[in-house]
Amino acid sequence: MIYNSNLSEQPLTPVLGGMFNGRTRVVAACLWCLMVSLLLMSGIAQAADKAMEAYTAGEYARADKLWRPLADKGEREAQFNIGSLYEHGQGVTLDAVKATDWYRKAASRGHEVAQFNLGTMYSDGRGVPRDLTLAMQWLLNAANQGFAPAQFNLAMMYHREAAVRDYKQAAAWYQKAAEKKHLNAMVNLGTLCMSGLGVAKDDVRAVALYSIAASERHALAQVYLGDMYHWGRGVERDDDKAVVWYREASEQGEFQGLLKLAMAYRDGIGVIADPVLAYVFATHDPKIRKIDLGERAKLAAVLKEQLTDEQRAEAAVLIDAWTTTKKIPVTSRTGHK
Repeated sequence: MIYNSNLSEQPLTPVLGGMFNGRTRVVAACLWCLMVSLLLMSGIAQAADKAMEAYTAGEYARADKLWRPLADKGEREAQFNIGSLYEHGQGVTLDAVKATDWYRKAASRGHEVAQFNLGTMYSDGRGVPRDLTLAMQWLLNAANQGFAPAQFNLAMMYHREAAVRDYKQAAAWYQKAAEKKHLNAMVNLGTLCMSGLGVAKDDVRAVALYSIAASERHALAQVYLGDMYHWGRGVERDDDKAVVWYREASEQGEFQGLLKLAMAYRDGIGVIADPVLAYVFATHDPKIRKIDLGERAKLAAVLKEQLTDEQRAEAAVLIDAWTTTKKIPVTSRTGHK
């Protein structure tokens, strides 16, 4: 059969079987495949966009319905998203097993966040039996793709898990994550530098790492940096600067910062001694949590016994004002009597 050579009036597919020579037929076939691929990609992209719009609007069940056909076709992003819905119980019944199954599908197709999530599921024993070998395997897959949270978690396993502990590996992966500005990685690498575990002992490097994280308002880094100034490790001893960093951490409700600030006011280190403020920092939790440091509670109990009734009353006022205004107290009226 010979088709009309006016392509604008003829379907593309039949024309391919018409009067074109072999070479032209191959080129036309390639063009046809490309057009089909583009149309399919366009349709997939539109469906994915609609699903994400539904998710962003909180219409989780609708997002799930839109992602399903894409996931069944092997679209890894849709598979990952459905896994996330199951993990968090959004639009579907909370189900860690199904979350793991969907993460595995996306992870097997190279989705780095799915690999990371699957690794953490194995690490935590959620949806699957706890398995450090598989956890590390999936975290390594994501880490090798440059995903900083996976690099950090892998480092944590080498750092904390006795069965696989390897400080050199921990330091190496913390370093990779730190290079991507992962603040927790910077802090943990700093602690290894201080102790000389897995890396050369280097207080100056630890201070540099803590300083970067502290400047980004990482509360624990602020505490550790304050400690370095207080001890004179890696920097010249400076209790005034130590207190500045303890205060920064305390403003964010970091218990270690609150404890160190309470001790500073108790002993008059870097500040004028003030038992009222010391008691406030040993007692108050700006974030109103149900947990605390045992050491801070013991300090609060001791300080309370040392205060007069007037000082206790002022401490209560300062705590209430801090809760209301969110501004950390810097002085007291009765603390210097």
